Amino acid sequence: MDEELNFKLAASATCLSSSSSSATRRRTAERKSRSGKKPYDRKISLKRGYHVCRKISGTRLYHHGICVSKTQIISFYNDSKVQRESVEEFLQGEQIKIVDETKSSKSEEQREITARRAEQYKSNQNFGTFNLGFNNCECFAYKCVDGQAQSKQTNMVLRSAVAGAVSGYAETRSFCGLVIGAIYGVMKQLTD
Repeated sequence: MDEELNFKLAASATCLSSSSSSATRRRTAERKSRSGKKPYDRKISLKRGYHVCRKISGTRLYHHGICVSKTQIISFYNDSKVQRESVEEFLQGEQIKIVDETKSSKSEEQREITARRAEQYKSNQNFGTFNLGFNNCECFAYKCVDGQAQSKQTNMVLRSAVAGAVSGYAETRSFCGLVIGAIYGVMKQLTD
């Protein structure tokens, strides 16, 4: 059990800290398409201004971005750069998901505002320094959609950490139990 958790922790850390250059993402997408993962399903109709995401391999987390055309997505990466890339590069062999259909199916005018915000962040490179907890790709996407940065994934992980800490402390009545419980709660949310 501990070995499996350590392996998943190492895999998550590797995934989250890996280089995010365009060339790396392109190679990853090519490798995954050769490995039998389904290629991007072109029957899914992407519209300008859609908030989209894809699973990050080996975790329960998702990478978020904004469609600026049927073939291009702008997203925020851990190198603190807002980048435009093809749908295939963004997906890295994973399937695309349109986030919150009700928000994504906003009026064409509202979606246009969303896309323009993403393009403005891209051209100005002014979204700040990447922070996995408080200034990440999901924050970027929601800031483009409705003007308010938020990360539902971060909130989920923090709630799990608190629940794990409470449970660990209740079981052991020690600081060590509290810390271990919090770590376990976080890892339970991050890994598959």
